[in-house]
Amino acid sequence: MSARPTKASRKRTRTVSGVDDAEPTLLFTVDRAARKLMVGRDKVYQLIRRGMADPSDPEGLVSIKIGAYRRIPTAALEAYIERQVKRQTGAA
Repeated sequence: MSARPTKASRKRTRTVSGVDDAEPTLLFTVDRAARKLMVGRDKVYQLIRRGMADPSDPEGLVSIKIGAYRRIPTAALEAYIERQVKRQTGAA
């Protein structure tokens, strides 16, 4: 008689986000963007509000809505980081 696999061993392995990391991520949730930036959710929402009020504000973060969900495009997150690096290092 063979031992039955435990519930833990039968579970599928998934990444933390639940998405296959082999596929490029196009959109981030607010929580995931906050983890990427190493800040809290409130700070991300603050950056989003600034981006909505003035899209040319270098402190703003662009986001989109899909139904009731707020998402941050990968390109917007990368652009925000680049703007901050340039601003804080004095690079033109």
